Amino acid sequence: MSDAFEPALEVKDSLFRTLGFEDSDELDAKGELLVRIHRVMRTRGLNQSQLASVIGMDRSEVSKLLRGDLGRFSIERMMKALRDLGAPVRISWIDEASPVVVSGI
Repeated sequence: MSDAFEPALEVKDSLFRTLGFEDSDELDAKGELLVRIHRVMRTRGLNQSQLASVIGMDRSEVSKLLRGDLGRFSIERMMKALRDLGAPVRISWIDEASPVVVSGI
């Protein structure tokens, strides 16, 4: 038996697409937005209560967001949170195969 690590699943482009989620593009975009929200939070040294105050959410909602409960939040709401944090967002369409890229400006 080899000690080499063998991945159980090979992900080529999108984890959500690989797992068969129909809304994989939306989940990918929300995931990227969440990573950016968390990065700004960490960089600014904000706790959940402070983040909630800045982005206009209840702390319990912020907790759900940071745990990755993405179904509760629209892309628009997550983009507003980033704008409230002073981190504007731009959405670009690349092609029909992978239509959405979310990036900080």
